[in-house]
Amino acid sequence: MQIKTQAEFEDWLESNFRLDHFIIRTLEPYPKIASENVSGVPSKIKIIGTLDVGRIYEAGKKTWMRDIEIIAHGVTDYSISLEDGFSPGHWCSEIELINVEQG
Repeated sequence: MQIKTQAEFEDWLESNFRLDHFIIRTLEPYPKIASENVSGVPSKIKIIGTLDVGRIYEAGKKTWMRDIEIIAHGVTDYSISLEDGFSPGHWCSEIELINVEQG
């Protein structure tokens, strides 16, 4: 699936629980080579994770999960603590959209 507008992304987020309870397994900014990335902002970012799409809140009951891969192109702002870096396995509590003129 390719999402081209912010409205399409908003619709996709709504149908995927705004990525609430999303376990981020991989965060890959591209290009990876620092000499190719003179602006400090990657040209694209790939996020791979698992979304908790349903569960029964009782010990021993099943949980339903969905794997999701997101590749963001045309990134204009990006920051991550260089001191802490990225540790896989952390939960995302939800995605919050910001309004942009294009994208």
